[in-house]
Amino acid sequence: MIQCSILPSHEAIHPEQLPGKTVIVIDTLRATTVMVTALANGARSIRCVMEPEEALRLRDDQPGLLLGGERHALKIPGFDLSNSPLEYTTETVFGRDLVMTTSNGTRTLLRTAGASEVLIGCLLNARAVMTRALESGRDILLLNAGTMGLFSLDDFITAGAMLHEARGAVSLTDLALAARLLYESCPEIHPALTESVHYGRLRELGLQDDLNYALRPNRLDVVPRYREGLVTWEKTPAHEKENPYA
Repeated sequence: MIQCSILPSHEAIHPEQLPGKTVIVIDTLRATTVMVTALANGARSIRCVMEPEEALRLRDDQPGLLLGGERHALKIPGFDLSNSPLEYTTETVFGRDLVMTTSNGTRTLLRTAGASEVLIGCLLNARAVMTRALESGRDILLLNAGTMGLFSLDDFITAGAMLHEARGAVSLTDLALAARLLYESCPEIHPALTESVHYGRLRELGLQDDLNYALRPNRLDVVPRYREGLVTWEKTPAHEKENPYA
């Protein structure tokens, strides 16, 4: 049986944990939610980089690139977009290549070398990304980005939502079981996160609309894949014909 495990933040990664596994990177508030949304709305690709200076250099070489991301949850000076998924509309990103750098999510992706496959997950695509991971037949590692290297409750609940979709089809480590049980005990996600650090920070910054958007399970069937520095999505013919999320 496929085994599912969780790492509580990118600081917990050890290279020997990744080979042979399908890794789902989770940063629900907000990097992976942005990536799923941008690709759903027609972006061609998202390149992840560590620092803003690298993103700015890339745009100097390729002026058509869109730069998005944050530091301390705020838009980076000189960037086109912040880390709000609501900015990544069809009108803004359709047909465009993006470069992103964030405090947690992109850093986590850049540390996944050695995994057999790396998928991008959030609450919006929890069912779809778990379905895709199960199809691989490999053990699954749910890699929570966390917040500044620390455990983040929003990512943990998201992992629980994904594991809920796999109930009966996988074996779980105790931490993975705790995530699933927590999600199943929280029919309303916002109240469960009210006292959590990262949720509170975004609310203090006036980003309640981002929270309302991101904390909705199973709204999109987009399953991005990360490979060689790029996040892309292999669209079905139906998705090629029209963008159902515009």
